[in-house]
Amino acid sequence: GDATEKVWGTRWANLINGCYMAHPMAVFKAMADADPYPVKAFFAVANNTLMAFANSKRIYKALMNQDLIVSFEHAMTPTAEISDYVLPGDSWLERPSMQAGISDKAMAAPGECKNIVTFWHMLAKRMGFGDVFPWETQEQLLNYRLEPSGATWEEVVASGRTPNLHRGQAPVDQERKYLKTGFATPSGKVELYSSVLEGLGFDPLPYYREAAEPDTKFPLRLFIGLPDDEYFRTGMRHVPELRKRVSDQTFFMGPQDADDLGIADGEWTRLETKVGGIFGRVFVRSSMPKGLVRVP
Repeated sequence: GDATEKVWGTRWANLINGCYMAHPMAVFKAMADADPYPVKAFFAVANNTLMAFANSKRIYKALMNQDLIVSFEHAMTPTAEISDYVLPGDSWLERPSMQAGISDKAMAAPGECKNIVTFWHMLAKRMGFGDVFPWETQEQLLNYRLEPSGATWEEVVASGRTPNLHRGQAPVDQERKYLKTGFATPSGKVELYSSVLEGLGFDPLPYYREAAEPDTKFPLRLFIGLPDDEYFRTGMRHVPELRKRVSDQTFFMGPQDADDLGIADGEWTRLETKVGGIFGRVFVRSSMPKGLVRVP
């Protein structure tokens, strides 16, 4: 608060820019165990929650502990399948956006598919506080966000440039402002040793945690994080042309490990770790180092 006000001219400037969220793992803990308080309803908006975070067993427990689960989607994802209601949402090609840049919608949403802003407005109105969320469309909300700049959404799309949106922020052409104001940290400096994290009881320095050594029960190392080229995270898996290219969960390992385990190229098998397991098809690649399994 104090640090951001000193630098940006307003408290919690990151909130004004829309960069905020509750910590997902803390939310799942509250949903599953009512700690520090119970959560009774969960809305999944353009997010396949069950598949998008670590420890899916805990997330499943958290979701099934809810009185209400709603998915706002355009595909029947695993999260949508366990929801009480699935509402038809639009896709990113069917809505205007001003996040990483300027993106106007390429086409209109079909059928009953609605933008999430329209849905929140309808829900707020139904619950008696429509005046708190008065914007009926994404464009209306974007125009509200653009008010400090004096521009409209149509003008921004035509210019292709994102204007300065921070109410009270210093002019964007002011160079090296940090020489006068410092940085938005308690010390005013670039904190490699984070006093904020230290105050919250976390390690104030970046650290590296060595992975568990292979043993007789789990003799291979697991490498994840590099996705299939056809997909973006958990998305686009319902697109027929992409599913034709990669239709199954896949694993990749080297020829020596495959021979040692008696696994043929393309064979279905189960991969297990200390916390769980999944089924998939193994593909043998000479480029894979011995002792390593890659899971996209």
